[in-house]
Amino acid sequence: MGGDVEAPFELKGWRAYFNSYTIKGRINCVVASVATPFVFYG
Repeated sequence: MGGDVEAPFELKGWRAYFNSYTIKGRINCVVASVATPFVFYG
């Protein structure tokens, strides 16, 4: 939890956007998790 951690491999495709290695990837996972119910029930 100390910030960005270098990934052990190069991230490609959708893994570059949804991952647990970078802050941006973590934020994208949270946004997708929160937005999913609104897509189905909104």
